[in-house]
Amino acid sequence: MTEFVLPRVPLRAVTFDLDGLMFNTEEMYQEVDREILVRRGKPSSTELLDQMMGRKAQAALQLMIDWHQLTDTVEELLAESREIMLRLLPARLAPMPGLLNLLYTLEAAGIPRGIATSSSRKSPPASCSNSKWSRDSRLSSPAKRSSTASPLLTSTSWPPISMACGRRK
Repeated sequence: MTEFVLPRVPLRAVTFDLDGLMFNTEEMYQEVDREILVRRGKPSSTELLDQMMGRKAQAALQLMIDWHQLTDTVEELLAESREIMLRLLPARLAPMPGLLNLLYTLEAAGIPRGIATSSSRKSPPASCSNSKWSRDSRLSSPAKRSSTASPLLTSTSWPPISMACGRRK
């Protein structure tokens, strides 16, 4: 793997998306969705999972309900998916390749960084409380460690989260 090189144009700050960019959560969400469907005797399809990916949990689960004509409510499936995810997190959650080197480089350069996500703070990956990574100083709540880091921001309302993070500097 090559080392991350800072660009020539000075960075004012860096905002990361939590799911799929920082951590391997996209594959875990797909596993959760497949398990929910297996429990109901329904087939999992790439087409459905592709349509669900990137949506807020409630909207994705409603797609699943509509697709398979499930009798469950969104709230029931949300609780079940959280239970499954919490079971998977301790053993499976891992940072994406290169993340830790990038975080070290940004911290050494004094560049503010933060995490933006459409997930709620209650979502298992956002809390990461049951994971070995929750105790890693590189990934712990940056606001508690460094004046160059921003806390987790969760919002999908206007303005877009990326604009809100840029203004926090």
